[in-house]
Amino acid sequence: MALLAQVGRYRFLEPVLVMMGISLLITMFYHADFNYSRFPAVTNLVVYLREGSTCLLEYYGLLWLFSRFSNRPIWLLVGGLGFYVVIYSYYYLTAHLIERYLDRYPNTTDTVYWYSQHGYWERLLAYGTLLKLIGFTLFYAAIVFLVKMLVEVQRQRVRLATLYQLNMRLELYYLKSQVNPHFLFNVLNSLYFLTEEQAPQAAQIVAQLSDIMRYTLYETGESSVSLQKELTFIQNYMALEGLRAVQRTRIEAELPPVVDPTLRIAPLLLITFVENAFKHGVHPTTKPSWVKLHIELASTVLTLSITNSKPAIVSALGNGIGLLNAHKRLDSLYGGRYKLSIIDSADTYQLHLSLPLSHD
Repeated sequence: MALLAQVGRYRFLEPVLVMMGISLLITMFYHADFNYSRFPAVTNLVVYLREGSTCLLEYYGLLWLFSRFSNRPIWLLVGGLGFYVVIYSYYYLTAHLIERYLDRYPNTTDTVYWYSQHGYWERLLAYGTLLKLIGFTLFYAAIVFLVKMLVEVQRQRVRLATLYQLNMRLELYYLKSQVNPHFLFNVLNSLYFLTEEQAPQAAQIVAQLSDIMRYTLYETGESSVSLQKELTFIQNYMALEGLRAVQRTRIEAELPPVVDPTLRIAPLLLITFVENAFKHGVHPTTKPSWVKLHIELASTVLTLSITNSKPAIVSALGNGIGLLNAHKRLDSLYGGRYKLSIIDSADTYQLHLSLPLSHD
């Protein structure tokens, strides 16, 4: 079983195990025919190798035949006849080589004697030959199939064991990820209560940061989220961004005052475009800048419009991977049901997105 376990991990060991299994089974079933006590060792070894190679030839021959012509009966019949001739020729040729070049005693019960004592055409269409070849082919193919099945079963066991270990590690990582955010949220809550009376603005910032982290960690694991929560997340994000550039940036945001609670959207989809506006329109410059956000709802169609100023000297910050990934997500989630247009001028960047929403 230790060798089977190694085969489950390393595919190059499979042929070794297949040959070992074939050798073992041939020894069990054909021990008497080899006449170990009467024939020289070289003769027995050659006959042994002949039977083992025949196993592989018959198994892979049948496998190729049925994989290619299983849906075409006429060609399967023709291929079967050709396969019969190939197997017969292999038996006939090897039997004559053994009789001619190796020292052995005649044994009327083995396959070497059956093929070596008669002419090629005489045995080719003989009824006894047909029965022998059909029986040997099915039996030998079954031997290889059995060994390969044992290997595959063990490989599946190793794969399941590996997946189990991976799952255990993922569960451990997940538990750790739950512990760390839990600790952080406790700290944020403590900061909120400490600053609520003496510094209300700081307390509000802490609350917004806590809401952002809680949303991204716990509420975006599904394929869709509540539109209202997504819009609240965007509002909190823009409020925090505004704190970093309050003296030099004008931020205007217009969002729907009332949102149908059943409307849903893909999580963290819109925030990519909002982040891009601040990242490339505000952060690279110390001069006055502005960002305008407008989100409108018309029944189940959402329209997002973002316009931001551009600095005189464009920074090399980022390489557009975020927007590229957002495009891929839109294509994957909405196909041709969304509209996205971008106007990139010398001093202004405008983005317009329209997409359908779903209901609970």
